[in-house]
Amino acid sequence: MTTILRALRLAGILLLAAGLNTGTANAQGCLSHAEARAVLQSGQVVSLAQIRGQIAAATGGRIVQAELCQDGDGYFYEVYVQIGGSVRRFRVDAATGNILGNLILPAEGSYARFGRRG
Repeated sequence: MTTILRALRLAGILLLAAGLNTGTANAQGCLSHAEARAVLQSGQVVSLAQIRGQIAAATGGRIVQAELCQDGDGYFYEVYVQIGGSVRRFRVDAATGNILGNLILPAEGSYARFGRRG
């Protein structure tokens, strides 16, 4: 029973992150897979695989979703990290891997903690 609840909780977190990511990513100028691949191959950014451990260590969680986005002349990863029972969104400099900020999700707080109310 506990395994089923954990699986449902994780599925809910992934759906939350995917649903929230769709609207915000497009508004912020996130790149298509082909565009992201081209930028990565040009050497302008480091791959997410190279900085995944750095992000996990800094946030204390694990990445559930990420996209490469452009802001002016620079690039950043919009990263969704599962920390305990909630998902937080971070902005990570794609050239250095430095976390630029912790962005509060609209569902942050009691609604983002699956299995708990209020």
